[in-house]
Amino acid sequence: RDCLLSRGLGDVYKRQENAWDISTGTSTVIVAILDSGTDWNHIDFGLGSDSFQNVYLNTNEDPWNNPNDPSTGNGVDDDENGYIDDWKGWDFSNSNNDSRGPYWHGTHVAGIIGAKSNNNDGIAGVAGGWNNEGSKLLLCGLGDYNPDSSILDDAILYAAQMGAKIIQLSLGLTQSSAIDDAIEMAYNNYDVTIICSSGNSSRPTVSYPSSHQNVISVGATTAVSYTHLTLPTIYSV
Repeated sequence: RDCLLSRGLGDVYKRQENAWDISTGTSTVIVAILDSGTDWNHIDFGLGSDSFQNVYLNTNEDPWNNPNDPSTGNGVDDDENGYIDDWKGWDFSNSNNDSRGPYWHGTHVAGIIGAKSNNNDGIAGVAGGWNNEGSKLLLCGLGDYNPDSSILDDAILYAAQMGAKIIQLSLGLTQSSAIDDAIEMAYNNYDVTIICSSGNSSRPTVSYPSSHQNVISVGATTAVSYTHLTLPTIYSV
């Protein structure tokens, strides 16, 4: 069990446990987290005493000499995808291979999806693996504190080309044709399922890109199912 498994979320986690009877997550499924950056050193994602991790590693890039230091790569774009040493994802906002970030939001979102499960630590991700490898998290930074709409299209296409089957977005932005085109290419050409939070304002409206026809829009409620959880940022749950 995980020490925070059911804190404040009783019925939600009961349903999650029912889903685990079907699957606890599989390492053959890559989930791209396009957010503020994710702490891939966190023991609920990265290597720990359990000797496995749920962070996606790009096997077409040479591993870094120090697996905890992005600057120790070989400085070569081994897979020729335009991103040098992207062994653990890419930070699109700072144009480097350190997909961590100074803000907690991306780690929060990644944990809901892929935190190791049944490891007696932290929370249990929906696809955390249950004492084994879960779904792999492809980590991309979209802005240290707020999402940058000018790079979202590049991040979506990167995730699709890297083999992600699911792209998770927890943000709201102004609509653009570049983002529309990227969503449509990921959906139609790469068979990617794109999921996005519906908003962050306790309102019944759906924000963009959650409102796009090829995106699954997800809202949040309380036990009485009428209000939305609000965070002090344009990034959203």
